[in-house]
Amino acid sequence: MVDFETAAFFVLWLLLLGFLATVLLFMLNGRINAKGMLDNKQTGRFSLERMQLLIITLGFAGWYFLEMASQPNALPEVPEAMLWVFGGSQAGYLGPKAWGFIKDIANQGEQNG
Repeated sequence: MVDFETAAFFVLWLLLLGFLATVLLFMLNGRINAKGMLDNKQTGRFSLERMQLLIITLGFAGWYFLEMASQPNALPEVPEAMLWVFGGSQAGYLGPKAWGFIKDIANQGEQNG
């Protein structure tokens, strides 16, 4: 007979896989519009910053879920190096946005002054 902990583990994984399958199906049939998700909103061109952020985030989430699956009784420890990579990825995405915001404020000041 299967104990409660094992049953709950499999039910949660089935639930997560069901959510993933639903989102992917909706993206494929157009109910979730992902067009332009990786585009720069100002230029309309492909954004490397968004792409690297997506890859790092999905990689981190995948690693974390696999670690949770291998040790279901405790939350896994996140290596410090992985936190630095994740933080650097966020900075790589937010840095150009902040720079553009600062440039816009400076340009507005020049036009008003």
